[in-house]
Amino acid sequence: MGRQLVWRVLGAIAAMVVLVDLLAITALNASHERREEVELAEGEYTIYKNYGGIGPIESEIFNFHETWTLSRNSTGDYEVEGLRSFECPKDFPREVRFWLHLSPKLQLVEAKEYTPLSWIRSSGPLACTFSPRSVRCSANGKDPANMPDLSVAVDKPYAFSWPLSAFSAAAVTRQADRRAGRVTEIQLVEIDQPGPSNPVMTVTGAGQLRFLGQEQLVIAGQTWQADKFELQASMPVAPRKSLLWVSATGLLLKIQAQRNGHPEGTLELSRFKEKAGLNVFR
Repeated sequence: MGRQLVWRVLGAIAAMVVLVDLLAITALNASHERREEVELAEGEYTIYKNYGGIGPIESEIFNFHETWTLSRNSTGDYEVEGLRSFECPKDFPREVRFWLHLSPKLQLVEAKEYTPLSWIRSSGPLACTFSPRSVRCSANGKDPANMPDLSVAVDKPYAFSWPLSAFSAAAVTRQADRRAGRVTEIQLVEIDQPGPSNPVMTVTGAGQLRFLGQEQLVIAGQTWQADKFELQASMPVAPRKSLLWVSATGLLLKIQAQRNGHPEGTLELSRFKEKAGLNVFR
């Protein structure tokens, strides 16, 4: 009887050892999966404008910079972590962290902007998910019952025009007809915060994206072969006409707002560094 008890105890100990080993292996595998995320590139976008700011008068921004790091995870998707710094109003510096989830084709899947909404008390980060037929956003506040519905249906390729999103603008060009002179109908989405009585709303408008051909550009100290597009927009914030240059691999190089045929302001890739030997964007 005593021997049976001893063997039972030893068996229980052995089972526990096996369980601990399995847990350790599982943790090691999970850690290994996390280590499989590969940092690919880092960069910065800068807005150059001689006079005034950009965006609606009540929330005009100045001295805009967006630094970011792009990684690829074990599923083949991409993740972007970044920081937008700007002044709003003039001489009042602000910073906003953001995170993006991109598909293997660099299409926007999810986005989070870590800033509270102006007119909603205790709102969390603005989080949006993107599908071919809808954009769904939430503010994750403490009182979900009083949170406005920020979902909007779309039936064409679309991009965010406000808040500014260089990766969203680049993604919509990947769905454009790349035959010279052909026009692709698109939609533009803005998130607006009019005031306390209407704290947040989505606004959609029409746009036309025309492929103009290819150009060679020197951007961020490097030479790029770029696809060039003309964007005609009918939105409160977006310029009526802009020119876009996107690398063949889908990285936005430059957006130049036009007024009466002349450049009015430019968002440009001002710094870019790809990890040695990877050459994902070249």
